[in-house]
Amino acid sequence: LGADPSILFDSEQVGDEGYWLYNARNLALFGKTVPDQFYHDFAAAPLFSFVSYLSFIAFGVGFWQARIVSAASGVVVLLLTYMIGKKINQKVAVLATFLVAINTMLILHNRLAVGESLSIMLATSGFGFLFLKKNAEVSPGASFALSLLSKTTSFLYLPSAVLMILSDMRNMLDVKRLVYFCISLVVLFSSIFGILYLRWGNEINLIYSTFGAWYKPGIIIGIWQNILNFILH
Repeated sequence: LGADPSILFDSEQVGDEGYWLYNARNLALFGKTVPDQFYHDFAAAPLFSFVSYLSFIAFGVGFWQARIVSAASGVVVLLLTYMIGKKINQKVAVLATFLVAINTMLILHNRLAVGESLSIMLATSGFGFLFLKKNAEVSPGASFALSLLSKTTSFLYLPSAVLMILSDMRNMLDVKRLVYFCISLVVLFSSIFGILYLRWGNEINLIYSTFGAWYKPGIIIGIWQNILNFILH
């Protein structure tokens, strides 16, 4: 985890590690946030920032200490995949886990200090709750809320979760699953993000009004790219 990133990554992706850890590193070393008001990490991945900060406090500041968050998340994803597949049968569990384990992009991100792996782990747990039907009223929504807080681009997983709930409806009483899912998702996300916004609202607005504007689809091609992103996720 302390080695150079894979050559399969371009410099832009590798450079992401720096600003996703910007405030977590500063808090661990100096006990305060950065002085230049660049709060990209708090705006788009606050939970990842917090978990990285805990890793720095526990193990010190360094490359492997930052990347252990992603590596551990990747291992948990394998365990969750096996548990979900085992609900069908042993062969599905083994095959599904194998396919996830050799996914190139997942392997690369699991040794990079960015929010994707933690986000994917929490989203997978949300899908697990939906599929296994355990605590299916609140837990899936809470898991996806935490996934969004790990990396806001996780909203691309939400349509799949809603489709799973809708496809499983046997009668109108099952509508409560969708309602509980939405309420738990919105309440937990809003509560945590709201606290951050009260403290660093101006800095967060600055990020979304600049960086966020780059990703906003302004033409048909941009909208089509967003649709492809959903399919990819």
